Amino acid sequence: MVLREFDRPLSLEQVPDPKPSPEEVVVRVKACGVCYTDVKVSKGQVAATRLPHILGHEIAGDVVEVGGSVKDVKIGDRCLVYEYLSCGECIYCQSGRENQCIHLLQREGLGRLGLDKPGGYAEYVKAPARCVALIPDGVSYEAAGIAADAIATPYHAIRDNGHLVPGSKVMTIGAGGLGIHGAQIARHFGGEVLALDIDDAKLNLARGLGVDRTANPADEDIPAIVREWTNGLGCDNVFDFTGTPDTLGLALKCLKNVGELVIVGYTYGEDFRHPIQQLISREITIIGCRASTFRDQREAMELLADEAVKPVIDKVFPLEQANEVLEELKTKGFMGRAVLVP
Repeated sequence: MVLREFDRPLSLEQVPDPKPSPEEVVVRVKACGVCYTDVKVSKGQVAATRLPHILGHEIAGDVVEVGGSVKDVKIGDRCLVYEYLSCGECIYCQSGRENQCIHLLQREGLGRLGLDKPGGYAEYVKAPARCVALIPDGVSYEAAGIAADAIATPYHAIRDNGHLVPGSKVMTIGAGGLGIHGAQIARHFGGEVLALDIDDAKLNLARGLGVDRTANPADEDIPAIVREWTNGLGCDNVFDFTGTPDTLGLALKCLKNVGELVIVGYTYGEDFRHPIQQLISREITIIGCRASTFRDQREAMELLADEAVKPVIDKVFPLEQANEVLEELKTKGFMGRAVLVP
């Protein structure tokens, strides 16, 4: 499904099959999750996107071709494909932070699958062999695909960027594709979780997945609920999977002194302002979260294999219905993720 004009429907086309370099593999796509980032790409909001383009960064499938120098991946391997095609050499790559690769948008061949490199809305995709992680037995292609982002990103936010300890009072904002998994991951690491969303159906789903408490900011006094829940202290950690000025303001109202806010969701062009003196006097920590690392993706799939996190997949569609899926995502949304299958 090819994007030829921004903010216009994708077109179903025959394109040349990708050919691997000596260090690359070709993967037959078996499932590709649909993320709201795909909507942003299709609108032209990602500056590095060049047309024509193929979307999709939550990719799982089978290895069907390997380059001559590839040793650790073989034809037939079931795999997830990491979206960040990083250099593997810079200070960030060497420390396991491939998502911050210095050369990501500077060197030929590097970039991000589905954002500025051809992605998974296709029958085949190619990537460096170092970006391939094997899917554990018992994990479906659909679950592995959404693990690439909808599970690995909140895992990165909570395990790497957050400092959640067992017994923490944790608030998660948003129970969509990221947040519904983030709430489960926070509980997995020992947090007592209050999940927020303005959709009661999503809150019902969160409770069914074992989340301790839920609340709807549209008709409930969230700061009052938090004061009662935390004996007046506030939350130890807030993970904002929505990332609007309103939700960030709410997060800081509900955070305790010396608390920690991790921002995962975002909207292009929006700024957030808060009195600096309050941040200093309350000793608040604010941390951003950009997708995930390669290790996060492997460990996210282990959570699936161990059934520590339940993948929330609302609907599965054939690839040629990508336009309908993106439109439904923009207008109604899904419970968790939708998945495209070539």
